[in-house]
Amino acid sequence: MLVSYTPPEINARAFSCPHCGVFARQDWGLLYRNRLDINNGRLIVNQDSKLHDFLGTSCENCGGNTLWFREKIIFPFNGAAIQPNEDMPEAVKELFVEAREILFLSPRGASALLRLALQKLCIFLGGTGENAEADISQLVDNGLPPKLVQALHTLKTYGKSAIAPGMISEDDDVETAQKLLAFINIICDNQLTQPRLIDHFAAGTEPPLLS
Repeated sequence: MLVSYTPPEINARAFSCPHCGVFARQDWGLLYRNRLDINNGRLIVNQDSKLHDFLGTSCENCGGNTLWFREKIIFPFNGAAIQPNEDMPEAVKELFVEAREILFLSPRGASALLRLALQKLCIFLGGTGENAEADISQLVDNGLPPKLVQALHTLKTYGKSAIAPGMISEDDDVETAQKLLAFINIICDNQLTQPRLIDHFAAGTEPPLLS
């Protein structure tokens, strides 16, 4: 099923934790450089000075620590907490996971991987992979919300301004990659998870997801 995701933002009091993925309160703190001193033969750790432009957060749910430099997450590397839909095809999931791992290190690279993942997803769902507009139109015929198609158009996944799957765009940023992650999950939820659950209900069996 589609999981709610609130992307991490600088100074936000709560967001989806990059470690556990749970929407939880985040405790913010300053970071300091430590200095090792020797006093009467004993090693002592003393706080030296504040590290400018660095902040740290601690998740109230899992205790995981996240390191920020200015407005960017630099640890953990997979700062995008959004997890792949459990019904996502393996070939798509492989690209999805790789993209989320480099999201904050290379948002342009992540976006390129996700456009390629979207192409592979369309092929899995019956498209040709040669014409993104035709493939996505086919998904609309199968129940994909038209509003999502409009959003995909703004992310240059098809149309006159479309960027070829796997190609780098100078305009892509973290927000672009985060939206692509979410939209691929939405498509999987709409086209794969929901039909699977409906089939279980129609057959009078309890879906594995609810057991």
